[in-house]
Amino acid sequence: MGRPRQTFSNDVHKFIDHIKVEEDYAARTIRYYREEGACVFSLLNKQIRPGIRAKDVTKEDVYQLLQYMRTNNYAVRTMRGYITALRKICLYHSNPIPQSTRIRWPQDMRPSVDWITQDQAQRLIDYPKTPLQELAVHLELCMGLRRIEVARLRTIDIDYRRRALTVTGKSSKIRLVPFHPDTERILSRFIDYRNALILVARSKDPKAAVPDELVIWGKGRQLSAYSQEKLSGFDKQIKPLTKEVGFDFSNHTLRRTFGRTMYRCNVPLATIAKLLGHESTDVTLAYIGVDLDDMGSAMAQFVLRATDVEKMVEENRCL
Repeated sequence: MGRPRQTFSNDVHKFIDHIKVEEDYAARTIRYYREEGACVFSLLNKQIRPGIRAKDVTKEDVYQLLQYMRTNNYAVRTMRGYITALRKICLYHSNPIPQSTRIRWPQDMRPSVDWITQDQAQRLIDYPKTPLQELAVHLELCMGLRRIEVARLRTIDIDYRRRALTVTGKSSKIRLVPFHPDTERILSRFIDYRNALILVARSKDPKAAVPDELVIWGKGRQLSAYSQEKLSGFDKQIKPLTKEVGFDFSNHTLRRTFGRTMYRCNVPLATIAKLLGHESTDVTLAYIGVDLDDMGSAMAQFVLRATDVEKMVEENRCL
């Protein structure tokens, strides 16, 4: 009896089995990859290349898939979800081509909800928080750090002289992020809390090792940094705030809100990209979510300036 025929469904299932065991992803993330992976490979199989497998996907396949989705008016968010799943699954099956394929995403003109309003941001800032919650919200909402970047921060990354943080971003790329006016005060409060954890641990064991990371937690004599692989423990500290303040947000929502706030304060796009650690302003545009309100405001400014020009021309004629 021959071996059963392998299909793209097998590729998706093998990847899901892998992340369940090896990556220890949350159930929601596993469900996301299962559903998005099944959809994108089904689309490839039906519309691009019948019988295609994860190991066979080429750059041309990716571009044809994108063209098909654009022609059929797929939402940008949907396209991004499909390509993200495709890249992860192909990479697991030793095919790095989709991951290395550069994509210029079109802008989605529908209003996005992946940020919070300024009123909500202020409510979150003012709400009583634990030292860790206060630090995380500040670094993400007021300085634009990713949650993994918060977890990676070490005490030696704080430069009080230059008033900046040395941030280790994606692919271990380093960038300097200047302090917000409140950063020094919030850091001081958190370090007092951190020192208290160390004092408790060393009262039980004078030789208790202290992690280099800034954000740590203590249990008895043991001091630990938050796992940089899963970050589930870190998330559990932040998640309760959503119920307490009365609106939903994620760590990434706060980072996006930072970028959008910078944009609406007329900070140049290239500067926002540097602060967020983006290689391209195209990515930053997706973060700040230029919507109809922004375009309407820009049009109003254009009309006002055009009116001023007409007045100047008329005045010159009178002269």
